[in-house]
Amino acid sequence: MPEVTAKDINLYYEIYGEGQPLIFIHGFSVDHSVFSGIYEFFQDQYQVILLDNRGSGQSDCPDYPYTITMMVEDIIEFCRVMDFKACHFVGHSMGGMILQELAFRYPEKVLTATLCSTGVKIDTRYALAAQSRLPMLTADIPLRALIENGMGWTFSNHFLEQPGMIEKIINLRSANPFPITATGYKNQLNALLTFDSHLWVEKIKSRCLVIAGDEDIIVPELSIRKMAELIPTAHYVSIPEAGHAPFIEKPSDFNKILKNFLDFWL
Repeated sequence: MPEVTAKDINLYYEIYGEGQPLIFIHGFSVDHSVFSGIYEFFQDQYQVILLDNRGSGQSDCPDYPYTITMMVEDIIEFCRVMDFKACHFVGHSMGGMILQELAFRYPEKVLTATLCSTGVKIDTRYALAAQSRLPMLTADIPLRALIENGMGWTFSNHFLEQPGMIEKIINLRSANPFPITATGYKNQLNALLTFDSHLWVEKIKSRCLVIAGDEDIIVPELSIRKMAELIPTAHYVSIPEAGHAPFIEKPSDFNKILKNFLDFWL
């Protein structure tokens, strides 16, 4: 099991392919497996790295409140240990918050920054939903109900209405051997709720691609577009009929957009 010790924490990772490092940073309460449908597309040209954030997957889950800054430092230490001088990064949702701060504080480490389905702070409506989910994780609630509770927030109507799609997602999520624990959820939630980049996001100088799904209700498209307008170097793209995870709903579109952006900066 590949792990890196980053100061006080062991981080699980997987590496595929060779070339310039391309690090995917996942979002809140999930793990690296959310990118399982797209990473192979890039491994012929890049060294693709999938990480589990602290509190997720197979990485350590210390029991104290996490911050986005803490997770930025995890990634910087990971890159130091792996001897990565500078990398391409893709950050989704909370991972995009991590990447915003990483690009702001460590611009020399960022070749490009792709910010997907993320904003300067969490939407109040989703913050309420995320907080209310915590007691569900410690109650005797069936796993299927927990998965269904999150699906309506995550995916678009267009995606969920496809025949058999709901059952397919439930089966995939149920089969995850390393689901988020109540401890990991609680401490990642603190990072999600306390992040706010509106005072400094316009100072990001890295080459940025910002991707939205036009049916995202966790981070509404308007919020994502406004963030992109604040970043001087950002190129904004909206994927139609996609929710909060466009790389799952529209992988071909997502891969084409990301590849064109990365190829431009090779």
